[in-house]
Amino acid sequence: MSGQPHIARGLGVLARLQEGPASLEDLAAAQALPSGLLRVPLNFLLSRGLVHKLEDGCSFAIVDLQTTQALAALFAQWNRYEDKTYRTLARDVAEIILTRSWRDLRISDVLLFGSVLMEIGAPNDIDIVILHDNNQKLIEFNPDPYGVRPERTTVTELPSGNNNDRYSATSIFQKLGYLSSQEKPAATLISERVGQSLGGKVDEEMMRQLFDVHVLHIGLLGYENNNAGQIVRYNRDIWESTRREAIASCRDSTFWHTVLTTGRLYDTKTRDFTLPVSTRYQGAIELFKVQK
Repeated sequence: MSGQPHIARGLGVLARLQEGPASLEDLAAAQALPSGLLRVPLNFLLSRGLVHKLEDGCSFAIVDLQTTQALAALFAQWNRYEDKTYRTLARDVAEIILTRSWRDLRISDVLLFGSVLMEIGAPNDIDIVILHDNNQKLIEFNPDPYGVRPERTTVTELPSGNNNDRYSATSIFQKLGYLSSQEKPAATLISERVGQSLGGKVDEEMMRQLFDVHVLHIGLLGYENNNAGQIVRYNRDIWESTRREAIASCRDSTFWHTVLTTGRLYDTKTRDFTLPVSTRYQGAIELFKVQK
């Protein structure tokens, strides 16, 4: 993206001016840049009425702080998308999940889907599915987290403690445990990685906004992990009723079929999401196809 350096520098100008008025030299010093490199983004901000020149003729200030903060947040999100921050973060999180989780969870794969994978627009969050073969700590599937319970209460509106926490990214990451008692839990490693990448305070609200995490038992795909840790075909009829329940739980009955069709599994060799589901789970996608 040819304008990306100007966007980054413009964001730097806005960030510095949120602290108070500054001269061109002050703005340049804040970014450790020659002042000449700030003239284009600064003139753009002036022309759009976001910044104005003070009466002294050499200092600049923000016109409307609230508007500036909103725009800065929007462009920062877009800039993170353009420089692949979200994609890189998704890869690192997948690596942690696969290599630093409790072995008894028998996590087999991490799948990425949605805007970060497809590179469509500025993503709102990172959409992943953790595929596993353990229904003691992790549920067989996430019912639609934005769906409606029989009593017409939206899941996301339920208070913490009413099974609502099991749908949050934080609670799912916490269930991953740790590889050994001498190592940090996977959830801690993920939080630290998020902090390194995006900065700021990493709390549950930030994780909720950043990640949309689903879990899916590979039995629903017609597979299981054998005693040797290999993924092998399993009796798919055993899971048929649960599979129907997973499909019916979604507002869009094609959700799981779409996710499995368009999503890509994390490849530990290439360290990226490049593997179609069918390469490891042949015939699984057809099981979630909604019959009309």
